[in-house]
Amino acid sequence: MLQDVKAPARGTRRSRTRIQSVSRAVQVLRYVAELEEGPATLSGIAAVVGTPLPTAYHLLATLVDEGMLVRDPKRGYRLGSTVGVLGDAFRREPPIPEGLLDPLRKLSVATGENCFLTAWQDGEVTLLRAMEGRFGIRIPKVTPGFTAFAHARAAEKLLLSHLSREELRRYLDHHPLRPLTPRTIVDRGAFERELAGIRESGYAVDDEEFMDGSACVAAAAHRGEGVVGVYSVAAPVERFRMNRNRLLRAVRSAARLAEVYSAQAVGEDDGLRA
Repeated sequence: MLQDVKAPARGTRRSRTRIQSVSRAVQVLRYVAELEEGPATLSGIAAVVGTPLPTAYHLLATLVDEGMLVRDPKRGYRLGSTVGVLGDAFRREPPIPEGLLDPLRKLSVATGENCFLTAWQDGEVTLLRAMEGRFGIRIPKVTPGFTAFAHARAAEKLLLSHLSREELRRYLDHHPLRPLTPRTIVDRGAFERELAGIRESGYAVDDEEFMDGSACVAAAAHRGEGVVGVYSVAAPVERFRMNRNRLLRAVRSAARLAEVYSAQAVGEDDGLRA
């Protein structure tokens, strides 16, 4: 049974348990990364983390074994190749505020379907996060960072619907309306009418426009006049049509929750500036 996405009571906090060895490892990596000259030394690292030399040595040996650090011939320490792997992953999946991620998690739990968070990034309509559902279908090649075929996908169409006519013209000049399925809209006039309908209704649907056998519904989270993110749910088309209204309520609930978080974050920022 689909459920509404609910916000936690304001002011509640999760209890946190800090693991000292993990904290020290992070301190070491930051120190090595920020060191401007030469490799980091054992004594320098021990001073930074506040441990005896033997403790620092064992910590460094572990980081070397894991590829996070390498020990050079001068017995100093530099960042290892594993850090590069993490850096690549960070660039692929840019940091996202918890206030946007938590509604996505709740949407995934509430629907059991594949759920997505999409927003503008670097001038492209970009998939920021994807969560595979308990019984959702797998959509190949749709991973964080995906920017293609915005004209055929619900969340992306919703974002495009907020563009001015001139902004949309420029976008479509560089992003042709390619046919992906027999239901993909490829005529500009028809596509503009589709976007006008989305603006009026406040939500968007992709009914086998992107992939045969799959349908999707999306709703936007707003802050002021702008959109901070779009939440969408995809499902096999028959199950989607049976549950369309409930899926629509779920994505709207997720969007409202993101707006609550966004308003709280703005209020906290204002309090800090006061």
